[in-house]
Amino acid sequence: MELFRLDEILDELQMSKQQLADSVGLSRTNLYNYLSNENATIKILDKISKTVRLPISELFNKEEKSIIGYVEFNNFIYKI
Repeated sequence: MELFRLDEILDELQMSKQQLADSVGLSRTNLYNYLSNENATIKILDKISKTVRLPISELFNKEEKSIIGYVEFNNFIYKI
C-alpha cells in the first residue's frame, strides 16, 4: 500500500505531477523519489500541503497503520 495519497489528491485537483513538482521546486523524478523512498522532509511535505491546500496529515494514506505520530514545524504540530 502506498504511504502517500498524492495520486488521488492530484486527480481531484486536476493537477499534474509535473505541476506539483514545479511548485515544490524539484524535478518530478526527484519529488517522487523522495516520496516513494519515504525520505520526504517536513519542508517538502509542507510545500506540497500548501500547494494542494491540505494539512500535511491529509497527504498520508489513511489505511497505512504504521504511521502514527506528531511533527512540529513552524510552531505548528501536525498529526501524522
